[in-house]
Amino acid sequence: MAAVLLTSCIDLITGDRNNRSDAQPIYTQSVESIELSNGKISFDLVGLTPNPCWTAASPTYEKTGTTFNITQRGYPSNQPCVDVLGTIETSISLNVAPGTEYTFKFWRFDEATLDTTITIPQF
Repeated sequence: MAAVLLTSCIDLITGDRNNRSDAQPIYTQSVESIELSNGKISFDLVGLTPNPCWTAASPTYEKTGTTFNITQRGYPSNQPCVDVLGTIETSISLNVAPGTEYTFKFWRFDEATLDTTITIPQF
């Protein structure tokens, strides 16, 4: 009888995790916290992955006017992994102007997003 224990799903020979060519969009499950400080708004995000053996890469964003389209990203391990859903946590900080209303759209899949609109107070 043999048993397999997966103690780590991170490939240690991955290079720069933030600029990997195999980073893929991750479904944004939730926004865990929002913080505003010194002209920046920061979001702590939880993303849903196909299995727990994914590693977070830096989120990306595109800004059009006062709308930010934010995409969590991650990459799969090349190691064997259990076949259950996993999560990864990422964060992103964005420059914002006081007295401005912004819409933040967090990518889920295809054209679906998790949206919120926030008016930035005067600093």
